[in-house]
Amino acid sequence: MPATPAHDWLRPRLQALVDDAMNAGFERDVVVAVLIDRITSPDFNAPPPGGDKPNPRGLPDPNEPLYPDHDPGEPV
Repeated sequence: MPATPAHDWLRPRLQALVDDAMNAGFERDVVVAVLIDRITSPDFNAPPPGGDKPNPRGLPDPNEPLYPDHDPGEPV
């Protein structure tokens, strides 16, 4: 899989998590298996309560109309 900004951001954090777990006495393959299990579980992979997605950049929601009170039959 090609590297992306998300890969670049997550890789050192995941490596640090795995290293911490190994320093606590867990085997690497066990740690990786648990991470995969947790990430693919329905409770982790579900949308946040209320269905709201985080929007740290403040971008408009593409599913929301730009002019909510506007009649689509009239010019803007």
